[in-house]
Amino acid sequence: MFIIIAAAACAVLSCPSVAITKAKLAGVLVVIDPGHGGLDDGASGVVNGNRVVEDEHVYDTALRVRDMIVRDGGKVVLTIVDPRQSRPINNPAGKWLTDGNDEQINGRGCKPLKGGSSCLRSRLDVAKRAIKDHRGKVVWISIHFDVVGNDKVTGVRIITPEGRTPQVAEDIRYMFAKAKRCRAHGPIAFSGDKRYGLRRLYVLGSRNPIRDRILIELGNFKAPEDLWRIRDPKVRDGYAACIVNGLIKWSARS
Repeated sequence: MFIIIAAAACAVLSCPSVAITKAKLAGVLVVIDPGHGGLDDGASGVVNGNRVVEDEHVYDTALRVRDMIVRDGGKVVLTIVDPRQSRPINNPAGKWLTDGNDEQINGRGCKPLKGGSSCLRSRLDVAKRAIKDHRGKVVWISIHFDVVGNDKVTGVRIITPEGRTPQVAEDIRYMFAKAKRCRAHGPIAFSGDKRYGLRRLYVLGSRNPIRDRILIELGNFKAPEDLWRIRDPKVRDGYAACIVNGLIKWSARS
């Protein structure tokens, strides 16, 4: 037996109607912050002379995370939304998602969406509104794909607030290490947002109102193998499953 979420509820969550099978994440609110968006493409790589951008691929991954969380009974708020894309896109093998500038802040503020501190403040405002009346567990997950480094730096990185590693980071790291489809990607969790610039300071620093917050780097556009992975919708599905299974493990703790 399953329950279909009503369309009105999905409008609030920025999600299509999906079937809830088991309420493993009941009472959990996840604020998903897809990296960059709009006029800010983030990192990029080149395939066959064409530019492949970060923001489109992390947004698509965020939608996969959203759908899985909702299926498991959790609530989701996206800090940004794309009116032209409400569902994940399963692009053909070897292709990539087309760059667009349609992403915008979910709610109000920062139009057009671009880089800089003003848009980061608007993202945090989305979280503040979302958690205002929520009484259960809350977690912030910012999804990126632009590890700083050369082409030798590959795999998943989980970045946590300076001097503190939330349990949710450990549980998600465990799932990445355990799952066959993610294990080879070498996930590492570490603290230290100060070395990672303005975005990390906003997402992981004291300005963020959510205690349990992490930033996940799913790879490195400078590394050819990572650039290949993020273009594969099956890999993006695998990344999403590892994140959500980590959330379930974290939620089950007393």
